Amino acid sequence: MIRDFTQAKREEIKNALESIDGGEWKSFMQWCGGRTAGFGDWADRLGISSYTRQIDDYQNRIREINDDVRRQVDIAFEGAAEADRGYAKIFRRHAETVREQMRTVQTMLQVMQSANRTGVDIKALVHGMRPQPEGSREERLESGRRALLIHLQARGITDSTVQREICDLITKEQPYMVENLYMADFCGSEDTGEIYNLIMECYTDRKTEMTFKEYLGKYGVTDPAEQQEIYGMLLEKQPSIPQELYRAVREGSEDVDAIFSATMDYYNKHKMDITIEDLEGLDMGERMDQTQRETFVACWNKLGQMEISKDHMIAVMACIFAESRFSATNAQESSYKGLYDDYEFKTGDSVGYGILQWTYETRKEALLKYANDTDGSVHDLETQLGYFQYEMEKGICRGKWPDFLKENNLKKAIVYFWTEILKSSSSGLGEGNPTYEKALKEHIEYADHIENWYDMTFQQQGMGEK
Repeated sequence: MIRDFTQAKREEIKNALESIDGGEWKSFMQWCGGRTAGFGDWADRLGISSYTRQIDDYQNRIREINDDVRRQVDIAFEGAAEADRGYAKIFRRHAETVREQMRTVQTMLQVMQSANRTGVDIKALVHGMRPQPEGSREERLESGRRALLIHLQARGITDSTVQREICDLITKEQPYMVENLYMADFCGSEDTGEIYNLIMECYTDRKTEMTFKEYLGKYGVTDPAEQQEIYGMLLEKQPSIPQELYRAVREGSEDVDAIFSATMDYYNKHKMDITIEDLEGLDMGERMDQTQRETFVACWNKLGQMEISKDHMIAVMACIFAESRFSATNAQESSYKGLYDDYEFKTGDSVGYGILQWTYETRKEALLKYANDTDGSVHDLETQLGYFQYEMEKGICRGKWPDFLKENNLKKAIVYFWTEILKSSSSGLGEGNPTYEKALKEHIEYADHIENWYDMTFQQQGMGEK
């Protein structure tokens, strides 16, 4: 018996059915053509009308049977195909089981060969027991230490003090790695090299952390939580910095103290850095678009790099929002209505412009000069932020900036920055003036929004007040 469920065989059967049907079917009366009326009359007289209808019924029945056969053929062939697919899955599964068993046998052969070399009880291995030639876990760990020492020696780490330090640290903090190295060696596994590399990576990471925290303690940062906060921030944002410090210590470089100082300088400048994702919970009382939010991030990070307190940062940010709504191209004049104005910068037109709405001719001239000296543009946010820092620390506001930083609460900081540094028109009206009071209230409300966001964002991150 030949089993043939190919597509070709299916087509052959269907072609045979088509030959039985014989093309287009016409009823018996249609076959009579022009003689239909006369023949029908004679058929009635002869009493054979029922036979003509039976001929039609017979042919229709043949067609129905053939259609049923076609459907049955399709069902049979599809069923065979499905069965083939089902058995193929079973056979593939069995084949994978066989391959897995072959791999197990090969592994067992390797283990037994290794066992023969080391004198291990092979019966324990055959019965599925974990190889334990030395008995207790402590003994396996000791065997792992010896294996690690051999690998260190083979890879050029010959200093006995360093060898002992590596073995002690890994055995104490990651004992499973030492045990796995021993087992991989014992079984002749190809994973030995990878396990060794993981051990050395773990050792380097841990020594980097320990070295950095040791220097933090040396320079007065002794609280473990604060040490972890500083190290965690650097590890996230600039991992190469503590790594450089560790390499310098390990190599006995004279630059260690300078590197640590630069590391702490980086931390102090960037410990308050945020990203656009950190603004998820910020509500300024009105919607800010993407550009405004990006400007918020850039302004906040610049202030953080100037190493000022949280209250002073919030005071400046509230004033920036009140002045420009965090838009570097906001031109504040009756003829300019949008956040992003097409403004031709002029120093003497008394039009407030930029994130701090620089208005006075002398300050706009200084902004233009700074932009030219730094190959920037007065319209660019980066240039405006650079000029802001210059103006506060070296420029026209250098005498007032230190006094601003002495203000010991948020409201006083807002009032001083608004009235003494920005010198906006409303701020000069003085207390008691309705316009002044309304503007001051708005500044404080903006500061409250930012402080609420700050508390939610930084306190949740465990950073606390800086």
